[in-house]
Amino acid sequence: MIRKELPLGWTLRLPSDKLIVLTDGITHVGVLYDGKEFGDPQTLLLELSENSVQVKSLPHYIHGVETTTEKEIIIHLNEFFSNIENTEE
Repeated sequence: MIRKELPLGWTLRLPSDKLIVLTDGITHVGVLYDGKEFGDPQTLLLELSENSVQVKSLPHYIHGVETTTEKEIIIHLNEFFSNIENTEE
């Protein structure tokens, strides 16, 4: 997993290097899939606070977003995109 440090002490764990992380440096985080297979630029949008994470938009390539008590956010790709990632290696 790829780790990215986020504002407010949060850490983001990504399952693929094809996921691009954008942030406003304060509370908003966007995660984009860089694959051009389907031309669908949907973005996972997260809003951070000191103690919680809100999912504002959940695109089809994300199976789920998990948070831990250690302030980690773990992104899980859906099975279809996970299989694409595995066949490209």
